[in-house]
Amino acid sequence: MALLAILFDCDGTILDSRQTIRRCVNATVKEFGFPEFTEEEFKTFYGCTLHEILRKRTDRIEDMVDYYRKLMLSTFAQDTKVFPHILPVLNYLKGAGVPMGVLTMRSAEITEKILAHFGLMPYFQAVYGCDNTKKPKPSPDAVVEFASMVNVPVWQVGIVGDTKFDMLTAKNAGATGIGVLWGSGSMEDLLAAGADYLVPDGNALIEILKMEMGVKKHSAEI
Repeated sequence: MALLAILFDCDGTILDSRQTIRRCVNATVKEFGFPEFTEEEFKTFYGCTLHEILRKRTDRIEDMVDYYRKLMLSTFAQDTKVFPHILPVLNYLKGAGVPMGVLTMRSAEITEKILAHFGLMPYFQAVYGCDNTKKPKPSPDAVVEFASMVNVPVWQVGIVGDTKFDMLTAKNAGATGIGVLWGSGSMEDLLAAGADYLVPDGNALIEILKMEMGVKKHSAEI
């Protein structure tokens, strides 16, 4: 398939942020007088935007969105971490000169600030989120835009993510879907959504990328 560019999902793939998102969402709905979401409810939210989640409590969400974003930006460092699996992968791809981007259901603005906090923004040429794309995953629009930006055919883009929405995005774009098993999605869901590969850790992901790209350059840390 000769992959020449990679788009990563953020939450559940790059960032271990599940606790942070749940904490901030529940603090937000509680602040505005609505009941908190249960763990079972949160399991149904994968692939939803913040607006879609908050609308499960009320249609009047403008102030809630602002409250959530301020809370997220001021407190994410409490419990958000970078998955250790992903750092060797980013270094490998950077050393190979492979362009990388992020495609998330979050806002791109918040995502960029969080990635910058962890020193990860220099790896990425672009971040696509709910505030700078017209259609969220599984729309292929952001994939097409990224491919055009880095001058690579869409079919030579790999999409790395932990949920079925990432794999469906890959399928809709005609790209390659690589499902990671350290996030929220199950093996069954990823396969059912058309994942081309499943990987349990960063080493396995690097081996898939080596096989697909045939790149043998040394990695370069930043």
